[in-house]
Amino acid sequence: MKRLYNLYCLCLFCTLYPWKIQAQEGISRRALEELAEPDPLQQSALFFNITEAQFPKIPEEHEPVTVEYGYVNRSDKPLTINKVTASCGCIAANYDKLPIPAGGKGTIKVSFKPKGYSGPIYRQILVYTSLSADRPTARLTLTGEVIASTDAWRGYPHKLGALRTRQRTISFGVTDRSAKLAEVIACGNSGKVPLSLSAAGLPPYLTFRTSHPVIEAGKEADLIFLFDGSKLPVEEKGTITLPVVLTGLEGDPEQRTITLVIKLD
Repeated sequence: MKRLYNLYCLCLFCTLYPWKIQAQEGISRRALEELAEPDPLQQSALFFNITEAQFPKIPEEHEPVTVEYGYVNRSDKPLTINKVTASCGCIAANYDKLPIPAGGKGTIKVSFKPKGYSGPIYRQILVYTSLSADRPTARLTLTGEVIASTDAWRGYPHKLGALRTRQRTISFGVTDRSAKLAEVIACGNSGKVPLSLSAAGLPPYLTFRTSHPVIEAGKEADLIFLFDGSKLPVEEKGTITLPVVLTGLEGDPEQRTITLVIKLD
């Protein structure tokens, strides 16, 4: 009899288990976040005029979107916003950290950076106050839609004329003044004509070249900066910040500048 009962339990488990997996596959981001985050306090003394905000459809290249959530302290004593957390690193919150007097009003400004986050957007912002250290006083939401970028060079966000680069600043950490060091910046030619680049006015201890003498249109390459510590003047100390203007590109000098930072120990 016991064996029959165990077999019955096993069959029941096998029947229910696939159903459980299927239910999880269809769960929305909204449901996942609401399950993961603690429930806010009921009938909170900090009242928000809106708790759900929506931004219009925007492209991925759009500048950060900022929305404001206004609040009023409906209690008879001061409250303090201790922290504001978000379910995504794409969210930044700005708020007043001073105590909110009874009847006092204010806003929480929330900025959303769309780059790298295409598709429907649902994000939660939890507001923690002096009312409770463990449970949020309010749960705010931000929704919208981001249109995926059509920029083939979106992995190279910095524009120096037709040249696109991964970064515009590089750093040399020099612990030995006789050392020879190299730093590289990945780049690509987003234009329609080949590029031949150089850097004029470099000090004797720095040289510049590209991984390809000519960067063909639509092709990737590397910008290579070489440091020779043996040519560094003995009086140089601390940190050297050197703007390097690339030639062979269109645009004003500041639009064609790479910044080199040399830290001397």
